[in-house]
Amino acid sequence: MPRATLLLIALLLAALVVVVGSASGLVRSELRTLERTFVAERGAELDRIAREVRSDLDDVGDDLGFAADLVRQASSDETAVHGLNALLGSVRPYRAARIYEADGALVAAMDDPRSVAPLPAGAENVMSTTALAALEPAASGLTISRPLGDHGEDRFRAFATALEATDRAPRRSLAFLVDTLPIFEHIRLLDADALLLGPHGLAASVSSAKLRTDVARADTEAGELKVFSKLLATIRKGDSGTLQIPAEEAVSLGFKDADVVVQFASIPVRGGGAWKLATFNSTRALTDQARAVLWRFASGALSVAVALVVVGAYLVVSSVRARVLNERLQRAGDLVQLNEISLRIIDHIPVGVLALAGDGRILVMNRDLRVRVPDAQIGAKLERALVSATEPTRARLMELVEAARASHEVQYLHAEALDLFGYPGRFSIHAIPLDEARLLGARTLLVIEDVTALERLSSQLMRAEKLATVGVLAAGIAHELGTPLGVVRGRAEYIQLKLGASHPQYATAAIIIDEIDRVTRTIRQLLDFSRIRPAVVAPVSLVGAARRVVELLRIEGERRSVVLSVHTHGTVPLVAANADQLEQVIANLVINAYDACIDGGHVEIQIGTPADEEAVPGGPVRLTVSDDGCGMTPEQIKRAFDPFYTTKKRGQGTGLGLAVVEQMVRNHGAQVEITSTPGQGTTVTLLWPVAEASERASAVREEVEIGAG
Repeated sequence: MPRATLLLIALLLAALVVVVGSASGLVRSELRTLERTFVAERGAELDRIAREVRSDLDDVGDDLGFAADLVRQASSDETAVHGLNALLGSVRPYRAARIYEADGALVAAMDDPRSVAPLPAGAENVMSTTALAALEPAASGLTISRPLGDHGEDRFRAFATALEATDRAPRRSLAFLVDTLPIFEHIRLLDADALLLGPHGLAASVSSAKLRTDVARADTEAGELKVFSKLLATIRKGDSGTLQIPAEEAVSLGFKDADVVVQFASIPVRGGGAWKLATFNSTRALTDQARAVLWRFASGALSVAVALVVVGAYLVVSSVRARVLNERLQRAGDLVQLNEISLRIIDHIPVGVLALAGDGRILVMNRDLRVRVPDAQIGAKLERALVSATEPTRARLMELVEAARASHEVQYLHAEALDLFGYPGRFSIHAIPLDEARLLGARTLLVIEDVTALERLSSQLMRAEKLATVGVLAAGIAHELGTPLGVVRGRAEYIQLKLGASHPQYATAAIIIDEIDRVTRTIRQLLDFSRIRPAVVAPVSLVGAARRVVELLRIEGERRSVVLSVHTHGTVPLVAANADQLEQVIANLVINAYDACIDGGHVEIQIGTPADEEAVPGGPVRLTVSDDGCGMTPEQIKRAFDPFYTTKKRGQGTGLGLAVVEQMVRNHGAQVEITSTPGQGTTVTLLWPVAEASERASAVREEVEIGAG
């Protein structure tokens, strides 16, 4: 073989070796770059989710701290309760709040006013235990409970903090029951198997199912899962970093035959405790890609020219694809983040928001409506979704939507009385057409705001203004008429004395005195009504007060041929009331019921919650006074508590009876409601607050001492 040919072959072989060597080096470099990119992307995703979770947990800590300051600075427990109720009503993840004494006694209990679902089983016990733990000397600023449920369910947890002693109250603790599902739900969006450990080292339910199983195995079979057990101990210590699990152990953990890269981070909670988040990413895809690349370059080595072309083409295409892929991933991430922010904003708006398609199907529904209408489904027709609304209300709502579409203008109802969610209330509704900017086919946006409480407050404000006016009027009348009436009465008595009982005009002077006394009593009644005096309350037996009133008015009922009866449901707790005012309230209601009945009528007093209704633990005690008399019209019910309004004949009433009743009831922090049907009768319902536990115990001791004496 010629030397030149051998030299050419040698050069070709050398070139082949150089090309193969260079190609192998490039492949290894590319794989290392892919590995670094892979680890960096997963690490960035882990850090982003960890920051979001930490931000949400810090928000819980800040809210709890704010609530603690609110309770400490409140002038009374009632003021603190009002503040906590406002916080529960505005922040969705909080289901309940409790204030405890240092001995574990419950001071106050508040539940989310917008939630219709009962608290989960064991919630009260967990909140009480966590609150006591927060008062321990070694406790930090924030104490977090273990998962509320069994079998890995940790949706609800208790967060507690200590309340330092003030001039008003001793050292206490405040506990919140927090729904952590909204905080940790976005962990499921991680493009990897995730493991979340709580402050107590237990795997959360949002973790991958197989990883929860592996954690349980590692705690009992540490010898078989050495690397994973070491990793688990490192994560529980609160360290952050990256660790690789070899393929042999990764297979026993449920992953494919490849190494697993684990990235983990600690999520400290401001005030105490820390959550740990880890992601497990299999390198199987990188390994498969490496094998494919090496096989292609090995095949390409058969021909130097083909190999060079393949290598060049591969590098160019890979670079372009990587750049395009990274740009797409970045744009997709931005879009996902923007979409998530938009959905969060809409979801946390404290009014109901609905997006409707052209055919009336529901496309978007925020959390406020999901809570109020839990059976409504995305894709259902609006009129079918609002199953708890009455037919006239649904028709009114559909008319509003059709009017907005037809006119291309915003249509609205302002504070209109509707039965929309299974109860009568007042709602402001806006129907907004979306012809110019459609969102996923949405044509109409419905915004539903419940203004029932606002209207009730407005009504109370108007009534307070009326009472202020009555007070000024009463003071003026007493000042301008009281003195002249006193002078006239004195002169009439003088005339009587001079005339003597046998004089024909003696009776006339007596009539003058009686009429002046009647006017004076009305003025005194008006003054008593206009003066708001604080009620000095004590534990009072509502049953005993009702029975005393019955004994007092039974003869009057017999005189009118009206049957008066009392019924008690179950054990009725003591209520916080002024005994005299409580009996006056019941007596006024019974007398009004007498006046509404004809001969042979019936008046019934019921105390407590009937067996077919569910009683609220610790809630107010119910007392109803019902009659089968003439009843009241809606307009009469609306004006029933107005001063001087009466349906009785002239001279039979001043119209201050129910007004005084309402004033006394409101002064005790109780509630009074009237329901009536014309021709069938009227029912007046009192909801009276229960006496505190310490007051009830004191009352029982006094009764025992009196009985022993």
